[in-house]
Amino acid sequence: MKRKKMEKTSMMLGFGITALVVGTIVFYGLGAASGGLEFPEVFMILTVIILVVLATYTVIERFRAYKAGLPLKDEREKKIWYKAGYYSYLVTIYLALGLSFFSDYLIEDLGMTGFDIGVVVGIIILVSGSVFIGLYFYFRQTGKTE
Repeated sequence: MKRKKMEKTSMMLGFGITALVVGTIVFYGLGAASGGLEFPEVFMILTVIILVVLATYTVIERFRAYKAGLPLKDEREKKIWYKAGYYSYLVTIYLALGLSFFSDYLIEDLGMTGFDIGVVVGIIILVSGSVFIGLYFYFRQTGKTE
């Protein structure tokens, strides 16, 4: 009984977070559209929308499994989450190092200004989230958990 209540709470929390993210994207998009959108902003909004759509699909699929009486996470699902998380962590570390070296290259060798810290953090967050979601669906489709 306690497990069912925890799973139901988890499902409602997932729907709530998804709704908050969608609302934030809508407000950000409306605010950015009124001032004119540049390419980085459009790219960022599209990437976040894709991530939200995939996360919403995952939440809806888990809700269907919950309604059917299936467990939300089994051993295979946990292994897939851990494996996708591990690889996205590695990609994030190498991405941060690569952005640091590339920024130094822009400053020292080309005489340009380096990356703004907001751009670096945004790139890291979007790429790591995209890699995690992509690897999660890849491992889920292929079944490669070992």
